Amino acid sequence: MADPAPLEGVLCPALIGRDVEMTTLRGALVAARSGQGGLSFIIGDPGTGKSRLVREVTGDAERHGITALSGRAVETLSPVPFQPLSHAFLAKFRAGGPPPVAELQPLGAALGRLVPEWRDERRPSIEDSLVLVAEAVVRLLRVLAGDTACLLVLEDLQWADPETLAVVEYLADNLSSEPVLCLATLRAEKTSRALAVARSLGMRRTASAIDLGRLGAADVDRMAAACLRADALVPALVEPLRQWTEGVPLFVEELLAAWITSGVLERASSGEWSLTGPVEPVLPRTFAEMIERRLRGLDPDARQVLRAAAVLGRRFDWALLPPVSGLTDATVLAALRSGIDAQLVAEERDRAEPAFSFRHTLIRDAVLAELLAPDRVYAAEACF
Repeated sequence: MADPAPLEGVLCPALIGRDVEMTTLRGALVAARSGQGGLSFIIGDPGTGKSRLVREVTGDAERHGITALSGRAVETLSPVPFQPLSHAFLAKFRAGGPPPVAELQPLGAALGRLVPEWRDERRPSIEDSLVLVAEAVVRLLRVLAGDTACLLVLEDLQWADPETLAVVEYLADNLSSEPVLCLATLRAEKTSRALAVARSLGMRRTASAIDLGRLGAADVDRMAAACLRADALVPALVEPLRQWTEGVPLFVEELLAAWITSGVLERASSGEWSLTGPVEPVLPRTFAEMIERRLRGLDPDARQVLRAAAVLGRRFDWALLPPVSGLTDATVLAALRSGIDAQLVAEERDRAEPAFSFRHTLIRDAVLAELLAPDRVYAAEACF
């Protein structure tokens, strides 16, 4: 028997558990093709599959001859104005300037603010208003739509500059009669201005939002089997995957990849998978880096409180934190608010007694990893 085909990474070949979301977005594409465009936000925690969903929609668009552009905001201390829009247009017109059509000629200076390479140095520099720049975006997208439609994807808007968010608000108010669909992804971070904009536009009904939740247990099983190109999942992997991934698609792929790389999960020449030893939770590198950045953004007291909470467990009683951390009740409560704002901790409002928990078991593991063994012992002893 021939050896099975090698896996090209442990990436799921199909989109699992997102049928409702894809139906909604495909409907928005159809509407855009008929001249009824709009703006849709895809909101979710890191790893829930926002970018994967966008890739599927982009693929659908391109198969129907729809022009697709994509730009991304980048986390930086000094945001560059219009950065994701500039990325999107540069990727499309890297070899030259904007389309030489009459409709865009009066907006040359405004387009030059979006992409510096488009500026005409022979003309005096005029600081056009944000409204004029946003209108230039609408008209450029209309030109690109041609006889079909245009799809503009803006990813990671939680890091977007204020100028980009102003353009996004303008798009929400002005795409309903255009053959243009704008999809914007962002994380569900309470302190993000982009999330506030998305919720505000949703309340005004000028934009729609898809809140991307986690996968159910059955979908985790299906996704894992699909990643392994197997008809069924190894029974011994079912509970570990459900427990440690908590429905986050990224973690399904990362855990399987780690187990295969370590040799714990092996595939025989027959194509069947088996375990050679016990499986353990693995913290994805990109996720660990994100948690580290969020922790660094907190003040020292907040970091101290979260480390003490991690010693107590995934779910913890906040009343134990003052003696463990050595801080006052007021300081502990302020720290927990900071942890909630940073999307590290959640308040469990459905419980009779006040309680909190880390948003994911791997978040707790990442915080706990910062502590030395003696620190853990000291914190544990302080609980008693």
